[in-house]
Amino acid sequence: MVGSPLRESLEPLRRGLLHRERADVEDLALTDILTHLPNRRHARVFLENEFGAAERGRLLSVVLFDLDSFKEYNDRYGHQAGDDGLRHFAEILASTARRMNLSSRFGGEEFLTVLAGSDEEGALVFAERVREALASLRLSSGSLTVSSGVATYHPSMRSPDELIAAARPLPSEAGRQKLRARLRSPARPRNRR
Repeated sequence: MVGSPLRESLEPLRRGLLHRERADVEDLALTDILTHLPNRRHARVFLENEFGAAERGRLLSVVLFDLDSFKEYNDRYGHQAGDDGLRHFAEILASTARRMNLSSRFGGEEFLTVLAGSDEEGALVFAERVREALASLRLSSGSLTVSSGVATYHPSMRSPDELIAAARPLPSEAGRQKLRARLRSPARPRNRR
């Protein structure tokens, strides 16, 4: 049976709708619905790619942010205020990071920023800018503070997980507005032939 002229004329529209629906589903799979930042899955894919570039000599740092005493904030002011705080912090990250970098909601009140082409000093400056922006933010329910850990790629690191682990503060270091940097110089990787 030969296709009707109407069916043939609608085919490009159908393909366009399918393409848009697929893009919407992909966006939902890679975006945190509350903060509209990339989610953990998106961050992992991005970090895998940047880690590969770091193994070839490109600078790479990460900053892991954790909103201080967030459970208590939620308990005291309510979940709506907690959600508002998460959204405001996400806006700070999105407006502070360069377009070539990626800030994501990594889980709960934890956020990860991947700083492609950045050394430890640049990552520390970024973390401090974010901390200052949050400190100056006036929320209707109360103030939030953030602790952060900074790590820079080192050739001894074998995976992105090691880089993230290096940025994660030790339990004894956790607390209000702490900033921790991994104290390893970002040496260039060995030649791999």
